Amino acid sequence: GTSGEWHSTQGYSGNSEVSPLRAARAADLVIVQQADPDAEAAYPDSEALLFETGRPVLFVPYAIDVDPRFRKVMVAWNGTAEAARAAFDALPFIVAAEATEIVCVDPRSTATEDAAVSGADIAEALARHGAKVLVVDRDTAAAKATVDGIESEGGEAVAFEADLTSAADCEAMAAAAVERWGRIDILDNNVGTEGAGTILQTTDEDWDRVITVNLRTVVSASRAVIPVMADGGGGAIVNLSSISAIRPRGLTPYTTAKGGVIALTKAMAIDHAAQGIRVNAILPGPIYTPMVASEGMDPSLRDKRRGASPLGIEGTGWDVGYTALFLVSDEARYITGTTLPVDGGVSVRSPDR
Repeated sequence: GTSGEWHSTQGYSGNSEVSPLRAARAADLVIVQQADPDAEAAYPDSEALLFETGRPVLFVPYAIDVDPRFRKVMVAWNGTAEAARAAFDALPFIVAAEATEIVCVDPRSTATEDAAVSGADIAEALARHGAKVLVVDRDTAAAKATVDGIESEGGEAVAFEADLTSAADCEAMAAAAVERWGRIDILDNNVGTEGAGTILQTTDEDWDRVITVNLRTVVSASRAVIPVMADGGGGAIVNLSSISAIRPRGLTPYTTAKGGVIALTKAMAIDHAAQGIRVNAILPGPIYTPMVASEGMDPSLRDKRRGASPLGIEGTGWDVGYTALFLVSDEARYITGTTLPVDGGVSVRSPDR
């Protein structure tokens, strides 16, 4: 197979330049073949493939017939590359319909993933359900990577470079969406940065930075978009807060800013209800993403995060993405001013006695 391209040839490619998660997100089905069950898993955490893709995943040690309804299939393997090559040589372990396209990737690939995964997953979840998305980021490459993912699934999206701490950039963002599509129905405010320490450990500059990025961007983007929404008959806004706003944990500037997002969400919901605009907030809990993993999250820490949830699992960007999808949908027409934790029950769990 060729790098990153779908192909119908049933053969070994083992391409290390293909991003496993990106390929999986564009697939209808993900197959992880246990090519060498006795070897240490080549994919460092196979369940992450399921969590991060939002796609059905099969873990198989044997040949499999692929239902022809699955038109695009991604294959990864657990085990050594040599074992995977031997498995491919020994049998055509995927038997697929002629119309099924198959791409095989090395799950140990270091191909670059999205820079801001939760935002990308929200954008992709919306696009999968018909939204036309203006992907806004001050990092143009990150925005384009998200656009590529949306377009690979047949969606429509445009990358737009902007720094949302600038009111002028927010106005330009809104104008670009109107110029392209004539209206704005949905706004996802998903800009953020962390800020650790107590008030005694942080400077005025720390507070200005954290408040500006986490809270003022919501004000500026909403101020630019709400008149357009109102002219179009209404819309839906989702603001990203955090469970840190309701369960402080040593990130006082961040907790304060995200608490401000909650208060702002409730105020905006009242202020703009008469214009047909609903405003809600999502409070993500511990979310596992490739970005988090790259910061050195070892298995013991991941186990601790899972243990914090009554469900015994941790969240991903897709959990946030599909929550946003619901909140902006017509099915949520009677919901406004709410703050919805997406945290596996972490924020409501009491200490053991």
